Amino acid sequence: MYKTITDNAICYSDGRNSGIHIKVTEQTADSIKFSIEFPDYDNMDIWQSVSNSDGSNLLSNIMASEVKTTADKNNMYVLAQDFSSSTVVKYSGDKWTNLGKCSTSAGNRAIVIFNNEVYVLFVDFKGKCELKKYSNNKWNTVSTLNIGSNKYSSTFME
Repeated sequence: MYKTITDNAICYSDGRNSGIHIKVTEQTADSIKFSIEFPDYDNMDIWQSVSNSDGSNLLSNIMASEVKTTADKNNMYVLAQDFSSSTVVKYSGDKWTNLGKCSTSAGNRAIVIFNNEVYVLFVDFKGKCELKKYSNNKWNTVSTLNIGSNKYSSTFME
């Protein structure tokens, strides 16, 4: 892992060694066979699991086709979307909390923190736009608008 690109190591664009090792095992005039070895990332302390103290993780129980994230000063929020609903979970640095399903429809979604509150914006495929805010331990509709398009752009500034 200490070799660099000048040592013929496979490196990331920032110059760090990827740990990937390719070895030619057989070669003829018109073919080549090789093996690829990947490092044991789990034992290299590169990534740390963000699990609860008991080892559980709410994300492992959620099937998602798309994931979006946002964060405030102390927490990370994950909007996990499947084809028909969306769930938000919060990681506070030592535990995961399920904030529940914020939508049961398909479409485009965004998540943002504004004035220390969590908002989720949904635009379904018929152009219905719905803004929800998490308060009092539930998702509350702030506004609904029929915009006639399933495209949106969001810019929030605190």
